[in-house]
Formats: sequence, structure tokens, C-alpha cells
Amino acid sequence: MINYIEKGYGLHKAIASANHSLSKVNGKWVSSNDVAVQAIIDSYDPLPDAKTEAIERINQEAGLARIKYVTNVPSQNITYQFKLEEAQAFIAAGYPEANIANYPFIQAEATALNGTGKAAADLIISHYNLWRNLAATIEKERRKGIVLVNNETNWQNCKNIADNTITILKSI
Repeated sequence: MINYIEKGYGLHKAIASANHSLSKVNGKWVSSNDVAVQAIIDSYDPLPDAKTEAIERINQEAGLARIKYVTNVPSQNITYQFKLEEAQAFIAAGYPEANIANYPFIQAEATALNGTGKAAADLIISHYNLWRNLAATIEKERRKGIVLVNNETNWQNCKNIADNTITILKSI
């Protein structure tokens, strides 16, 4: 007879990976080999799997929080970096409208805005500052959740930590 103790989904995967089965039949746990399955149940530590799952969920939600504010297409991040560098250089040079062609990203933004290089550079810096603050807030919550999960010693608390962190990340 099996003395089943709930230890999460990973336990069932461990039993299956040992080529055994465990299922509930008419209210009783039935296994392919009671001695072998009971040994797996008794020795299985759910904490590593619970931590991995919680951290994966937190990271996934942090990614979803980020893409609410940035364009998530291949290589867009380098375009943002080029725009920032050019905006900083354009501003440092005193907003040289006459030489805007030397700043192709500033020129492109100014054209899109039907405005000046100054307006384009200032907008890029403004967006950078807003995104930087949002990204830092997201990263702070992501890291706090991961540190809490990594420090947790009770596997059942890992899900609650992830749930709480995800609630915070969704609110950003």
C-alpha cells in the first residue's frame, strides 16, 4: 500500500522517469511497484523543482511587464541604443540643426515628428529616462522575488512568493 504525500507535480514526473506509475483508483493510490514508488515518494525533495518553477514564472512575467513599454522585435534594442547615443551626442554638441545629417537617427526621428532635431533628441532622452525608471522598477521586483524564492526552505511557499511577485509585476 502506498503512503502518498503531496509534493507537487515534479514527484509524478520523477515516478514516471523511473518507469513506474502512480494513480488513484477508487480512492486508493495504486502503483506499478509499491516498494520502488514509495522509495521515490519518501526520498523526493520538491524544493528544487518548486524554486525552478517559481523563478521561471517570475522571469516570464517580468518579460511581459517589459514588453508593455518597448517594441519587442529583433534588433530593436540596438536601434534604441543608437538613438540614445546620437541624442546624447546631438545635445552635447549644442543641438546642431545645420549638421543634423550627421545624426541619422535624430534626423529620422525629426522627420517622423515633422519637427526639429532638438525636439527629436529631447523626446528620445525623455523616453529613455521613462523606460529606464520602469525597467529598474521591474528589475527590482523581479530580483526581490527571485531572492525570496532562492532563500525559501519550504517548497509550498515558492508558489506564493511567485504569485505575489507576479501580482506586483502585473501592476507596473
